[in-house]
Amino acid sequence: SVVGSMVQSLIEDFNTPFNVISLSAQMLACEVKNEKALHYCQSIEQQIDHMVKMANDISDYVQGQKAQKIERFLLSELFGLFQELNPIPLEDENYDITINTEDTLIEGDKHKLLRAIQSLVYNATQALKKDRVSGEPRGHITITGKPDGNEVLITVEDNANGIPQKFRADFFKPFSGEGKENNIGLGPAIAKSMIEAHKGTIHFETETNKGTTLFVRIPQKQEYQAVS
Repeated sequence: SVVGSMVQSLIEDFNTPFNVISLSAQMLACEVKNEKALHYCQSIEQQIDHMVKMANDISDYVQGQKAQKIERFLLSELFGLFQELNPIPLEDENYDITINTEDTLIEGDKHKLLRAIQSLVYNATQALKKDRVSGEPRGHITITGKPDGNEVLITVEDNANGIPQKFRADFFKPFSGEGKENNIGLGPAIAKSMIEAHKGTIHFETETNKGTTLFVRIPQKQEYQAVS
C-alpha cells in the first residue's frame, strides 16, 4: 500500500542516524573507564536497538506482516525488560506504577510482547496525564502477569477517568487516539495485532470516573516450534 511504502521509506531513512548513534556509543564505551558512563553507553545502544525494532513493528503492521521469533522465557524476564527500558515512565510525578508478576514460563516473541505491553501502559499514562488536575491524588497504574490455566493473563489497570463512550467501539482501531497529546492512535491497534498473532485475546473494562483495565490472554505454549 501507499502508506506501507511511505512508512518503510521513513524507517530506512532513520536507519542511518540510528546506526551512527549506536556506533558512537560503542566507540565511547571503549574509551571510558567510569562504570556509570559505561552503563549510559550500554543503555543508549539498548534503546537504539529497541527503537529500530519498534520502527520495524510499525512497518510490519501497516504491511500486514506477522513474522515472529518464538523463544521460551519467564514472564518475570519480560517485565524486567520493560522496567529496564522504561525508567522515565516509571518515575513520573503524575502517577505511580506497580508491577506484579510470577516466574511463569511462556513461549512467544519477547520483543513483540514487550512492545504490546509498552503500548498499553503508555496509553494508561497518557490518560492519567490528561485527566489529572491540580490537587487531585496521584494516578496509579497496576501491571500484573500471572498464569491462568494454560494461558498467561496480563492486566494493565489505571484509575483515570475511563475511556469516553464515543471512543470505546473503535479503541483498537488505528488512528483513534482519543485526542490525547502526541498520540496518533496506533498503539492499541498494534498491540492487538501482536497479541492475536500469538493466538491471544485482548479486551477492556472501563468505567467513567473510575478507570480502565485491559485484559490480555496468551497461550503459554505456541502452536509452532519454539527456539531454545
